[in-house]
Amino acid sequence: MALKLLPAQCCVGRVSYGTPSEGPSKAAGRLILQLRHSGTSLSTTLRRSVRHLPRPTLLATLRHLLHQHDWQLALPIYLSLLDIPWFNWNAELHAEIVALLTASEQVEQVQSLLEGLEEKLDLKQHMHFNRNLLQQYARFGLKDEMLVSYGVLQALTPPHAKGHSLSALLHAYASMDLPQESLAILKDMQQQGLKPSLKDFKVILFSLGKCGMFSDMEAFACEMEKLKLLNDPVIFNMIITTYATAENYDKVNEWLLKLLETGLKPSARSLNAVAKACRVLTEVASSKKFVKKDALLEYLKSQGAKNGELEVLKALLEHCLVDEVVAWDSNWELDVHSASIGSAYVMLCCWLEDVVRRLKVKGTFPSEVGIITGWGKHSETRGTSLIKLTIRDLLESVDGPFRNFFIPGSWLARRIMDELRLFVWEGLEASILKAPQEAAGGVEGLLASCEVEVPTPHGSSRLGVSSLLMVRGTFLEELL
Repeated sequence: MALKLLPAQCCVGRVSYGTPSEGPSKAAGRLILQLRHSGTSLSTTLRRSVRHLPRPTLLATLRHLLHQHDWQLALPIYLSLLDIPWFNWNAELHAEIVALLTASEQVEQVQSLLEGLEEKLDLKQHMHFNRNLLQQYARFGLKDEMLVSYGVLQALTPPHAKGHSLSALLHAYASMDLPQESLAILKDMQQQGLKPSLKDFKVILFSLGKCGMFSDMEAFACEMEKLKLLNDPVIFNMIITTYATAENYDKVNEWLLKLLETGLKPSARSLNAVAKACRVLTEVASSKKFVKKDALLEYLKSQGAKNGELEVLKALLEHCLVDEVVAWDSNWELDVHSASIGSAYVMLCCWLEDVVRRLKVKGTFPSEVGIITGWGKHSETRGTSLIKLTIRDLLESVDGPFRNFFIPGSWLARRIMDELRLFVWEGLEASILKAPQEAAGGVEGLLASCEVEVPTPHGSSRLGVSSLLMVRGTFLEELL
């Protein structure tokens, strides 16, 4: 088993082998099926697969098997990859496999993978491997092995970098839902004159909230505020998510207000955190029923939403169209690909109302109006995005002009905008057959009172512009 190492500066960095949440691609799924049914010919199947399959397929297959804790197939694939010239040994991946085998009580296999690493790795690489091994042991709940790995890491770490090994142990305890132990390490670091990073504070705060230790979480947040560390939207999102999960609506509103008072702008993740508190909102969004923004609160109340939920939703309606998710330049876009179902639903309601308002009041027409949903690259089932399906169903329920064109994960009203520009914006003067002296009511009045010459395969016809654009039924009737 030969290890091909990256240079030290590269080996320390994170190497991506695909995200576990993606699930297997079709090719990876076929390979897994073949391996499961290969029986005694597993090694033969592997040799053939490693020789002929693309690198991404092999790596994605390995990542999926590790995510499923299937060491019986993951280990032979990994050992086969180690003998391939193009495969570069990676500390994170090696540590994950060692931890999985340890949790599965495969002692001999663990010893085989660890054997000779000290001679093959330089000091920096060895430290990096042990930091990863420490985290992986913690992930599998192997506390004794984690402490042994910490001892090795501490022995390897030079005196001037002792804070790094303590920080690694702090993170490991936090990931094991042991925030009090992490807090003790943090205080120890401060007493030694070491400066903990913002990330150290974040993981403790998150662990306290995850464990339901709300009073300790609040006290720790106050301590962070004194140290001027409470100036990151991510921290507020953590706290809001914690209270939203516990359905503590007053605290959700309180911390959203604190976020705004600090001068920070809510992000899409902030909206997701707030929407998480509104259980009824998620149910309505999943029901494919579109409700206008003005009627949404009343409708949710009729569906059993509590008063606290409605207060949270009021705040969400007020702040949902953050700069991160909307664009109002030549193309008008709503980007909900990073939103949850609840927040995407509210964004869609508010954004459509804003589109209508801008068309009526300003009288400007974009090149394109589109909704970006993503196509499911990071979904549990590749290519199936729950947000995409929800948005599609909602748009179909109002008979909207949005269509899924050539870009996966985007819903565009391109044809409707082309008609608007052609008949209303660019060619209106030449095409008007009848128009009033003054078009009262902005674009709405102009459309209602003008007629245009519309070319057809059988000559031309006179149509009111509004009639021409009513081709999509109720949605356009409301839009114009």
